[in-house]
Amino acid sequence: MEGCFFCQGPLDAATGRCQQCGRVQPAQEPGASSDTPDSMSARSIRCPACGEDMPMWASACWQCGEQLYLPSEQIEGPFIYPADNIPPEANGQIHGQVFSAYLSGNLGMTSIGSGGANAITKQENVTPLLPRPISRRRVLLGLAGLAVAGGMIGLGVDAAIRLLKYSPTLVTYRGHNKLVHAVAWAPDGKRIASASDDGTVQVWEALTGKLLITYRGHNSGVQAAAWSPDGRLIASGGSSYEGKHVSLQVWDASTGMTRLIYSDSMLYDIPALAWSPDGTRIVFVGGYGDPVRVWDVATQNMLLTYTGHGDLGANAVAWSPDGTRIASGGALEDKTIQIWDATTGETLLTYRGHGANEEFCTIYAVAWSPDSKFIVSSAEDGTVQVWNAASGQRILTYLGHGGQEYNSVNSVAWSPDGRRIASGGDDETVQVWDALTGDHAFYYTGQSSSVISVAWSPDGHYIASSGENTVQVWQPV
Repeated sequence: MEGCFFCQGPLDAATGRCQQCGRVQPAQEPGASSDTPDSMSARSIRCPACGEDMPMWASACWQCGEQLYLPSEQIEGPFIYPADNIPPEANGQIHGQVFSAYLSGNLGMTSIGSGGANAITKQENVTPLLPRPISRRRVLLGLAGLAVAGGMIGLGVDAAIRLLKYSPTLVTYRGHNKLVHAVAWAPDGKRIASASDDGTVQVWEALTGKLLITYRGHNSGVQAAAWSPDGRLIASGGSSYEGKHVSLQVWDASTGMTRLIYSDSMLYDIPALAWSPDGTRIVFVGGYGDPVRVWDVATQNMLLTYTGHGDLGANAVAWSPDGTRIASGGALEDKTIQIWDATTGETLLTYRGHGANEEFCTIYAVAWSPDSKFIVSSAEDGTVQVWNAASGQRILTYLGHGGQEYNSVNSVAWSPDGRRIASGGDDETVQVWDALTGDHAFYYTGQSSSVISVAWSPDGHYIASSGENTVQVWQPV
């Protein structure tokens, strides 16, 4: 093969990578022709580090983690895939309809499957061609044909092209050996802190996965972690396990040295916490039956205990960006999200949009919009809801994760520009969608278990998501 199989660019003799698009070349059996990809070996990539054969759509080697090609913005696209080798990242969803495009014979795309999250229509007798860049004109022709046939009513051509673009996972961090409850980006966007049931909080480089610090101050699992606004400190909250001590700890993000510890006999666990925007206070929930507390970092005094959720306590909490209000989400039968004054504890609004027809509906996540005007919340009922923080008026209910009980949406995050929301749930997906319309923009399936936590990078270019024992860093494009 004289040039790159994908873009015909020049190859690096030492690494075998294309100097133009950065991708490793397909593995070839002896005597196989590069333009007749009929064998499995012709549809695989051989890892240059360990020699393991990977599927064409793999972004990194499953054996050793070697990156197999560069981020998507450096690669021409979109890409069309054969029906028998569809990468999960190639699937897109718009208004609940999943579509996968296939290349057949000499004419563009042949079908679009619609329906639930797993609805993918496979076509028989589809020529198994390798994914390679194709022209916008050819995609437009294929889409136009489908539109005439009535197969793409309501789906814009630009949206289809955007969702067909392949977006690889940039980093898979494997430093933990148990469930990763929380991921948080440093304010500078260069580091990530991840908290796990393995009893550690680990700080690592966001785009390389290089471990910088392992904090072992907790003697049980860790459920929550958050950076101080200036990036100098990290607050982390433990969980109860086999009767072990539960505490809120504040420590140096650069050295791992413990600065402050708060604990009392009433703490069951700390599933959520947040810093005040000025970095002087921390709000945290103490688990089922415990009030929400506001703690002064400088004086170590408890400034406020909020009991609005009654005996059931709260499970989620978020501080408004303008610093004036706190939103807390209740557990079990409480089913409410309450907004209250961050200084006085006065209840300002109670939202009851989740679990109306269910006896139990724990609120798993709440997040403020960057302008402090709206809140997005997710719960055990499988829905994500966006509502006005001043009036409580619901703007939309997002049902992309199924909208069913026992299919919880565990985490939500608002993009820094306020335009998009990322949500992750028990359906093992992270979905990115328009914050005001609910229109679906991206569907990520790189997590192989329930998604527990999602977080945007400060510049809005990346998302970190956690699951069973890994953290993925990827691009929502």
